Amino acid sequence: MTDQLTQILTPVFLTIISALGSIAIYAIKVFADKAKAHIAAIENDTNRNAISATFTLAEKLINTAVLETNQTLVNNLKTASADRNLTTEETKIALQQTYNKAKILIGEQTYAELNTVVPDVEAWILANIEATIAKSK
Repeated sequence: MTDQLTQILTPVFLTIISALGSIAIYAIKVFADKAKAHIAAIENDTNRNAISATFTLAEKLINTAVLETNQTLVNNLKTASADRNLTTEETKIALQQTYNKAKILIGEQTYAELNTVVPDVEAWILANIEATIAKSK
């Protein structure tokens, strides 16, 4: 019974994960387009360069957080799992841990700088995490 349920649910979960990756990439594009439009409206080159550097730094730090979580938590969870797949709950835990780590790495000052350009910094960070994960697969 469990094997049959696993065979039925595995494609469903893979489809959902794939769809989430597509949604995350779309969200990144939307956020990036809005951010770029806002940056284009900034007349001061110094501010524009500072904001661009902030985005670049934040994206690198998010990538670091994803790699760190994958290296530690995700690999440990997969090793402990018989089928080497994460459960839905484990996926949520990994995403939350990655977000928490990214927010720590980004720091208060960079977060505040992002907040001047991005309407919802938390959503932007989460979208970047999802996009980074989707790119790494």
